[in-house]
Amino acid sequence: MSRLLAVPLKKSSEVDMAGPLHTYISSTYSTDECPTDSCAIEEFNKLRNKVCCGPLDKQESSLQQLYRYYDQLVCIEGKLPLTPTEIPIPFKWKEAFERSLFGRASLTISSGSYEKACVLFNIAAMQSQVAAMQRLDDDDDLKLAARLFQQSAGIFAYLKDTVMSLVGQEPTIDMMPNTLAILSALMLAQAQEIFFLKASKDHNKPAVIAKIAAECAAMYYEVNKMLSKDNIKNLWEKAYLMSGKCFTFQALAQYYQSLLAKEAKEIGEELARLQYADELMVMAQEKLGPYANLLQTEADLIHKAYLAAKKDNDFIYHERIPNIKAVPPIGKLAIAKITPLSHPLSAKPHKDIFEKLVPVAVQQALACYEVRRGEIVNAEIAKLREETNKLNELLTMVNLPTSLEDVCNADKVPPSIRQKSAKVISLGGVEALRRGVDSLPVHYRRNQEILDEAVRLLNEEKESDDQLRLQFKEKWTRMASEKLTEPLLQEIRKIEEVLESAKKADETIRQKLQTHSAGIETLSKVEVGIFCDIMQNRRLYAILK
Repeated sequence: MSRLLAVPLKKSSEVDMAGPLHTYISSTYSTDECPTDSCAIEEFNKLRNKVCCGPLDKQESSLQQLYRYYDQLVCIEGKLPLTPTEIPIPFKWKEAFERSLFGRASLTISSGSYEKACVLFNIAAMQSQVAAMQRLDDDDDLKLAARLFQQSAGIFAYLKDTVMSLVGQEPTIDMMPNTLAILSALMLAQAQEIFFLKASKDHNKPAVIAKIAAECAAMYYEVNKMLSKDNIKNLWEKAYLMSGKCFTFQALAQYYQSLLAKEAKEIGEELARLQYADELMVMAQEKLGPYANLLQTEADLIHKAYLAAKKDNDFIYHERIPNIKAVPPIGKLAIAKITPLSHPLSAKPHKDIFEKLVPVAVQQALACYEVRRGEIVNAEIAKLREETNKLNELLTMVNLPTSLEDVCNADKVPPSIRQKSAKVISLGGVEALRRGVDSLPVHYRRNQEILDEAVRLLNEEKESDDQLRLQFKEKWTRMASEKLTEPLLQEIRKIEEVLESAKKADETIRQKLQTHSAGIETLSKVEVGIFCDIMQNRRLYAILK
C-alpha cells in the first residue's frame, strides 16, 4: 500500500447522445447553418463513453482524456444546451465510495451541469491517483505529485462551492459539500506531505523540516476531525489512516525539533521531544494497524535516537527531562496551496468538435441586430422621402425646373430671356438700379437728420420747461414737458427702429445687386449683346467639359 491516498472514480453508464443532438441541431439550425455531420456527434459520443464508462489507467494520458472531454463540455454550453427541456440526455453516475453490501448509490439527471460536475470530480480523483503512483525517491515525481494534489484540492474546493447550483437537487453523498470539503483538505494535506518528503530528502535545515511536519500534522488533524462526523465517518474504509498520519507527523516534527535542541546542547529538551516522538510513533502504528509497517523506518529512526540520547544523559549529562508541555511549541510552515480551477484544463487546447455551430446567444444577438437594422433603415428612408417631398414642393413654388431653359444649344436668344431683357431695359437697366442703390445712403442720412432735429427741439423745449419750473416753482402750473411730448417721443422711437431696419435692408439690396450685377448687366444689353454673352459662356462650358 502507498503511504498516499487516492480518491476512487465515479462510474457512469453508457448513453446514446446522437439522437437528441441530431434532433436539436436539425430543429435549431437551418441546412446552410448546420455543417455538423454524424461523424462529429459520434466522436463526441465515443469520447464520453470512453472517459466516463471505460477503465482508465492511472497515468497522465488518462488525465488528458478527461481534460479534453471536460473542455468540450464547456465549449458546447452555448451551442448545445444539455437540459431536460431542450436536449434531454439522462446522465447516470454512481457514487465513488462503496459504503454498503448493496453497491454504490446512483443519481440520474438530464443536465449538462450535472455531467460537468461529475467529470470534474473524476478529474480531481484521477489527479490524486496519478499523484499517489509517483515514486517518492525521485525529484521529478515528487514535483508532479505535489502539483497534482494541489490541483485536485482546487477542483474539490470549487465543487464544494458550486455543486448544489450545478446539480440542482440533493446529490449523492460523495458530491455533498461537506464531503468535497474533506477531500479538498485531504489532497492539500498530502501535497504538504510531499513537500515534507522533498525537504527531508534534500536535507534541509531541521528547523524548516520540523515546521513543515507540524503543519502537515495540523492538516491531517483537521481532516480526521471532519471525518468523525456521523453522516460521513463511514464514507471511506481508509479514513482511519488520517489519525495515524496525524500522530506520525507530530512525531516527526518533534524529532526534527530535537535535533535543534541537540545542537544547542539542550539535552533535557532533546530527550523530552524524542521521548514524546517515540510515544507518538507507537500510537501512529497502532492506528494504522495492518499498515503499520509503512512507518517502520521512521519509527526505528526515532526510537534509536531516543535510546542513544537517553544513554548519553544517563552516563554523561544527567539532565532533568522536562514535561513535553513545558518545552516551546513548534512553529508551522504551510507550503502547499490550493490551485484554483482554470479553463481550459488541457495544456494544449483541442479543436472544438462543434466549432462551426454558432452559439444560441450569438444567433439571438444576430436576430436582434437584423430587426434593429431594419428599423433604422426604414426610419432613414422615411426621412429621405419626407425631405424629397419638401424639396419638390419648394421647386414647384419657384417654378423649377420648368423655368430653366437650355441656352447652350440655342441658335438665338430664347423668347423668355428677350422678355426679361425688355422689362429690365424699360426700367432703366442695371445703371438705374445702381443709381437707386447709391442714393439709399443719402436718403437715409436725410431722414436721420430730420429725426435728430426733431429730438433736438423736443430736448430744448424740455430744458426751457425745467428752467421755468425751477424759477417759478409752484407758480408754474403748466403740464410737464415729459407728459406733453410723450406721444412724440414714442413716435420717434418707432421711426428709429424703422430706420435701423431700412439700413439693414439697404445693405441686403446692395449685396444682392453686387452678386447678380453681371446677370442684370447682360439683360440690360440689346439682343445682339446678350447673344454674344451666351456664345462666350457656351465656349467656356465646352472647355470645362
